[in-house]
Amino acid sequence: MDGEAYARYRRKGEFPAHLPDFVAHSVLDIDFDFLHSLGVEHVMMDLDQTLRRRHAKELEVEVVGHFHALELYIGFKSLNLVTNNRGNLEPFSEPLGANVFQPYKENGKWIQKPQGKFYQHVLDTLGTTGPKAVMIGDKITPDIKGANEAGIWTVLVKPRGKGYWSDRFRLVRLREWLLLKRSHRKMKLIERMNAQRNMPNEDTDHD
Repeated sequence: MDGEAYARYRRKGEFPAHLPDFVAHSVLDIDFDFLHSLGVEHVMMDLDQTLRRRHAKELEVEVVGHFHALELYIGFKSLNLVTNNRGNLEPFSEPLGANVFQPYKENGKWIQKPQGKFYQHVLDTLGTTGPKAVMIGDKITPDIKGANEAGIWTVLVKPRGKGYWSDRFRLVRLREWLLLKRSHRKMKLIERMNAQRNMPNEDTDHD
């Protein structure tokens, strides 16, 4: 797991919300011990292509075993599937002992990722706050942007397995790559402006 915008966590609102705090190859490569040392008590995870491969009917044994070991070793208060998938997720949540948070309707409208109201609903239900939770996902906008705006730690992982046809048709991965690239440029611009603002004024008279 590598730091991306980790050093800027306490200024999340100042930097592009599409930038994750950390990046990792997969959920199996995340340093959960380090996240726990940051105060993380609740682990929130996307399902499709974060934990399971496309169209898989169950989680891989190595994924389930990995999280069981984590619970015993680190002792997180909860594991949670936080997803826009509206299907029956018991085959995936039960092996992990995870809570499930799916889109819900309010006043006739669906509330889901990346809406702040959805993430706040998850935090309120868990009885926690953003800095005590981490969101892990493979997509920039629903997983990273939404969680960042709720003050939650974020980890971006590479998609697990082949992508969905609908994502390829809508060029989702290409658009996300462009979003990330644009966010990096914006971040560098902000940092350059801040550095210039903090530079001593050379015109100031010295005794």
